Amino acid sequence: MSSPIDPRLAAALLPALVHRINNTTQLLVVLRSLLADPDDGVLAVAGPDLARASEEAEQQGWLLGILARSVGTDVLLAREERRGLGTALALVAEALRRERKELTLPKRLPAITLCEGCPRSAPFCLDLAALVWSSCQPLAGAFELSLIERPDAWELRLSRGDLGDAALTFARSDCGRSGARLVPDGEGWRLLLPHAWLVEMA
Repeated sequence: MSSPIDPRLAAALLPALVHRINNTTQLLVVLRSLLADPDDGVLAVAGPDLARASEEAEQQGWLLGILARSVGTDVLLAREERRGLGTALALVAEALRRERKELTLPKRLPAITLCEGCPRSAPFCLDLAALVWSSCQPLAGAFELSLIERPDAWELRLSRGDLGDAALTFARSDCGRSGARLVPDGEGWRLLLPHAWLVEMA
């Protein structure tokens, strides 16, 4: 594993993640109360709600794992989350919102292919989360993240950001050593990712 990305990242993202975990816990508490004396109507609602809580808890566990990785401990081992890019960036957007900043994300984000030569999902998503957070954190206002599929690459573009912090974060990243390129673009940057790394979700 590479050296920790930036302990400030975990400190910034953890409150937003704890808020998510609290919401899931509250849902489970309500369901436990309802199921103590269930009727047919309660049972019809409980199944889908339990399934939703299960899915959310799984995502939250993975996010806790990438935050642990950001401070130097890899607890994820072989676990892969092909759809983790959207999960990680949504947490960054929530953390920035708590600082009265607004990060607009693409409506759909592709899956990670996990092909040969592609980074594992945890370090890859952590690298991108750290890059976006470090770029936006020093500035005020609104930011827009867009993703375009090119014939030879995926182009992730941030409308504006701190280019100095972005360059330092990218230099520490695994994806930079694996074939990604960071290019200044006006007030922001473009991150060019090898085309084979991502694929549109069905």
